[in-house]
Amino acid sequence: MTRWHVEETRRLITEHYGVAQMALAHDSFRATTHRLTHAQYHFQEAKRLLNERIDAHLDKQNIVTLTFPTTYEDWSDLNDCLMMVEAHMLACAQAIHSIPDTLAHVVYYALGLNLSPQHLSDRNISARTVRELLRKLVGPYTPVLNCIEVLLQNAPFQRINALVNYTKHRGAVEPNLWVEPIDNGAPYVMKFGAFAYDNFSHPQREIEELIAPAYEAASHAVVDTGNAINCVLSAPKL
Repeated sequence: MTRWHVEETRRLITEHYGVAQMALAHDSFRATTHRLTHAQYHFQEAKRLLNERIDAHLDKQNIVTLTFPTTYEDWSDLNDCLMMVEAHMLACAQAIHSIPDTLAHVVYYALGLNLSPQHLSDRNISARTVRELLRKLVGPYTPVLNCIEVLLQNAPFQRINALVNYTKHRGAVEPNLWVEPIDNGAPYVMKFGAFAYDNFSHPQREIEELIAPAYEAASHAVVDTGNAINCVLSAPKL
């Protein structure tokens, strides 16, 4: 994957709109890339916890003994581990889910939309409102608009979006630990349970299978949008 030339974007914003405008965009620039790092961190922590509690002991104990303990102390330890895994997996999903709206703020300030007659109030800046604004302006902004459209229409991202919104408004979609037999030969797998949101049913799905493609889509969107902004601002005339 290509990289986003962030310093070039900063330079172009400053050149077009001044230092104060770049200052408005600064936090969104930082958050856009850092939220991807946060997602990675939470995902790796979840895997580390499972490895320490289960994988590291598979050479001496079988998977059934490890996941169906017979003492209260072992049950408590396993439940604590799974609670922390759940927290990290949900935090990972939430970090991915936040990317479009944060990226929309980058677009909003980078293209000077806050200086236009169609400017939005702070609380109304989101991926969808900025998308609608760019649709009205079209012209040179089309490359940026296309990047936002691609992410919002991405099926894995839409599944993460539904999961996070369901969790935020109705309660966490409970993850489950599945023991053998697993198709890929692994002794166990973690799955998010089935749920329905916005009149659409989401089946039970393995957590990594749900998160990995959505993370990839968000990563590509950040890079592609940043470079599209550079193309727009580098054009001879806005």
